[in-house]
Amino acid sequence: MPRSSVVERLHPRDIEILHTLYRVRAMSAKHIADLFYSHIVNARRRIRQYREMGWIDKYPYRRLMYHITDRGLGVLGDHVFIPFNEKAHNLMIGRARIRAYEHFVDLIVATRRHGWDFVESRAAKAELSLPDASYLQGMLIAPGGEKYPVFVLSARSTRRTLFGVLRDTRAIIAAEHPRIPGIIVTVAGEETYRELFSIPALGDFFLPVHLLPSAYARRAVPCLLPFSEHSHKYGLVPAGEEGCPYRAGGRCVTELLTLTHTNLIRLRYGTPAGEVWAAEETAPLIRAVTGKSPDRVVKIPCASSP
Repeated sequence: MPRSSVVERLHPRDIEILHTLYRVRAMSAKHIADLFYSHIVNARRRIRQYREMGWIDKYPYRRLMYHITDRGLGVLGDHVFIPFNEKAHNLMIGRARIRAYEHFVDLIVATRRHGWDFVESRAAKAELSLPDASYLQGMLIAPGGEKYPVFVLSARSTRRTLFGVLRDTRAIIAAEHPRIPGIIVTVAGEETYRELFSIPALGDFFLPVHLLPSAYARRAVPCLLPFSEHSHKYGLVPAGEEGCPYRAGGRCVTELLTLTHTNLIRLRYGTPAGEVWAAEETAPLIRAVTGKSPDRVVKIPCASSP
């Protein structure tokens, strides 16, 4: 097909869709519909046209997901900067990572409407000086510029994977990146939660590690705020002491771990005694995950929920 006819078919939204697919590297029809269309039928119709033009194609090992093609890069390159040596096959997510990466794309799509942006996995690993084999899926960027590294654990994640994620998390925390207020880990499966909570090293972090049930992560992520912005809701008093940023009733509280569920902060491990603070309506979930009842009941509406 003549190149001029391809350009004539392009609309500003087409350029934006192709550019987003180029940046994200893998998207489903639902992802594209959620971002750019009011109905998925319209999105699928346009996607079919893109495929007929040869601009995008399906992943051979994950047929629900699409990637941009070399022809698509050529068309997009007429409108935005694309490195001259960029090749579509180098952008594709590998077979072993595609399902986990799909969860990361869910978060990208869910947070874009709230003004968030993202850094895809390759650029994120380079920025954080992590090896290519790292389990990092990418980073989400809050409207204020804060960056949240994202890891994904499935119900079938092995203990080796869990320790790999904790290793990467520890490396990020040790580097003391000034724009990283917390780390996001989405988790599927109660057994995976139990495995995580059974690892003693989980309580050694001095940076918030947000564990999000994968089924609710898309709604929960926009609610994440730096600990300092949550502190007054917990009745915490700034202490300004080394290793003890806040006190509650005279007891030292450091935010080591939060579990966020739907639009409420549900669970907080903070005190040296390992107190669990939870919302009343999720006490059964807390007991199932931690094996203990909450020590204190709190209810904290998400400050930035849709």
